[in-house]
Amino acid sequence: GVMGVVYKAEDPRLGRFVALKFLPPHMMANERAKQRFLAEARAASALDHPNICTIHDIGQTTGGRLYFAMAYYDGQTLADRIAAGPLPIDDVLGIAAEVSRGLSHAHAAGVIHRDIKPSNILLTSNGQVKVLDFGLAKRNLSPASDPDTRAGTVSYMSPEQAGGEKVDLRSDLWSLGVTLYEAIAGRPPFRGEYADAIIYSILNEHPEPITGLRTGVPIELERIVDKALEKRCDDRYQHSDDIVVDLQRIQRGMESGSARISGVTPRPRSLPTIAVLPFANMNRDADNEFFAEGIAEDITRALTKIEWLSVAAHNSALQFKGETPELQDVGQRLGVDNVLVGSVRRAGNRVRVTVRLSNVASGYDVWSDRYDRVMDDVFQIQDEISQAVAETLKGEVALRPEPEPGETPDRTAVRETSAGSFSTRELPRTHQTTATASLDVRYCTRQDGVRIAYATVGKGPPLVFPPGWISHLEESWANPSQRAFYEALARGRTLVIYDKHGTGLSDRGRKDFTLEAELSDLETVIDHLAFDSVALVGISQGGPVAAAYAAEHPDRVSGLVVCGGYASGGAISTPDV
Repeated sequence: GVMGVVYKAEDPRLGRFVALKFLPPHMMANERAKQRFLAEARAASALDHPNICTIHDIGQTTGGRLYFAMAYYDGQTLADRIAAGPLPIDDVLGIAAEVSRGLSHAHAAGVIHRDIKPSNILLTSNGQVKVLDFGLAKRNLSPASDPDTRAGTVSYMSPEQAGGEKVDLRSDLWSLGVTLYEAIAGRPPFRGEYADAIIYSILNEHPEPITGLRTGVPIELERIVDKALEKRCDDRYQHSDDIVVDLQRIQRGMESGSARISGVTPRPRSLPTIAVLPFANMNRDADNEFFAEGIAEDITRALTKIEWLSVAAHNSALQFKGETPELQDVGQRLGVDNVLVGSVRRAGNRVRVTVRLSNVASGYDVWSDRYDRVMDDVFQIQDEISQAVAETLKGEVALRPEPEPGETPDRTAVRETSAGSFSTRELPRTHQTTATASLDVRYCTRQDGVRIAYATVGKGPPLVFPPGWISHLEESWANPSQRAFYEALARGRTLVIYDKHGTGLSDRGRKDFTLEAELSDLETVIDHLAFDSVALVGISQGGPVAAAYAAEHPDRVSGLVVCGGYASGGAISTPDV
């Protein structure tokens, strides 16, 4: 290595082989190099652990060259093993756990390695794993007192190490995450043609998900790697013992056959799982893109704090950025039962964040909400909304894994939202009829807690049909002429039909049939579906509702058709118009 030359030697007194590490001759005049060499010997000799190399002695030759004697281990480095071909996942888990145990011992003694990488991990011929080369090891020092703050191997540096900031034990855990990624994927996660390019990647880019580079990788293993590679120290693992616990959980799962493997259909399980996909930036500008990315990441982070919920890593979900994938595809690729999607829209200094939770197995939306805020402090708003979403989902009784074979998905749950609450109750019985089976009726929730029943027909640009005075999705779909009308509108389009509040399958008992209330119904449906822009067709009383929406949101309406007496204003007496 740079800091020394290692020889295999024999100790004639004890009759054993040892490894002698010498400081190179050209560095003997370098006082700083000599101090670092001695520091390595002292740091490693103070650590007595099965997963850390053993230091026997330190000395100086008659010619003045410094050396120290280490235990000799027959084997190969992890770097050599990776170069020979893909490691079995079982081997990767075992090696990572052993390295983590060695680091745990070092960290407990206040020693930070600062150069964890495959070439500093030895795999002995008898199956042991040894952490080598403590040449850059330090106890907790401030950058001002540490001239080697940025020392290390660039590809394995943590963001704080690459940035010349103070490092602590979590920097080693980042480097372990990089090593673990390389052991699985066969290449490091951050690459570049020169050092500054690699550092830029470390500080600003997310690595490609390992499940996209190799099949047969447990989903939870990808989650461990992604958590170790969080840019912010506080978001990473805080102790190497925590990594050991998670690795052992995967090992048990693989032994029992219950581990969720990429590219393999998972078995039914009791632990709820969820993925937060990148939020859609409805404004399509750089500032809003930053906010949209940040809020999805913050929600993911907040959900990981729910102990009984397994959350797909943010880096894994990034593969769906800019896409509108099918729920089943997301569930299969990320191994999750539930998917949270959202959109962000800004108008002046106001921002609207819409979120929707869907169940993969049933295809139903089980919860949705909308958050309106004034853009005073971006980070405060991100924290506020992410915590609100996490708190809501923490109590969401409909958030559960896919049903066992033959089991009917539970659709009875109704949850508290940020604007109102109601107790768990059954959906309207009419929802269970055969007529709706092909219509696929779903629900979204207004800010005041009123649920609106809606359905979509066809595929293509969205066309929304606000209802007239009375509507009923089931009965309209069961009527041959009405259904033919809907199907005609849906040719080449995604037709959205819904029951306004108080009618059909939507919540009853609300008598506020004002234009403002019906406009809220329409806004809720469009926001829930996160359409960028829509065309509107309003007939009879649906006419002024469509027209009012177009007047309120001209940037979101691509076309408007209204007809009937209400559309001309002849039958309208409400002061809202």
